[in-house]
Amino acid sequence: MTRWSIKTPKKSIEWLVKQNDFHTEDLEMSGFGISHTVKYGVDENGTFFHVHHPAFPTLRCRPNDT
Repeated sequence: MTRWSIKTPKKSIEWLVKQNDFHTEDLEMSGFGISHTVKYGVDENGTFFHVHHPAFPTLRCRPNDT
């Protein structure tokens, strides 16, 4: 099943949510001073949700404590 379509005029991605199509996505990004995990989707009630978790590796108290 294809959930994503590429929009050619602006070179963007579109997610068309259909009825009774419950789906989640995870996105992980890392930069010089931060790593970020984002989870979003549509749950079984049809409600959109968005959860994010930033991690700052330079602010660790102990090694591997993120």
